[in-house]
Amino acid sequence: MAVIRVHDLIPLRVLAARGTARTIGAALEAAMREGRGEVLLDFEGVEGLAPSFLDELLAILLEAASRTGNQLRRVVIGNPPARLSSKFAAIGRGRGLRFADRAGEGWEITRGTG
Repeated sequence: MAVIRVHDLIPLRVLAARGTARTIGAALEAAMREGRGEVLLDFEGVEGLAPSFLDELLAILLEAASRTGNQLRRVVIGNPPARLSSKFAAIGRGRGLRFADRAGEGWEITRGTG
């Protein structure tokens, strides 16, 4: 599983803008290739996450999976800066992804709805 420390790449306390998510597109694609579809996004140091940022992040991950030929198998949001709300889960469902809260491990994102 490839690891990206989000705060190292985006040194902001609150991640809100879609354009901000786009700035780490190359790193996400490299991680998708290296991890063969499994990526850990460590949000340590981030205190807030907007739905628009998350939606764009998911779009980038799905695009990267397509470009690298690696199916998005599993993404873990480590040290999530917010609780897993129904709003975040709905964003995932809209992209054909399922969110699960893994206590102590963060959020797990996999393919499929449910």
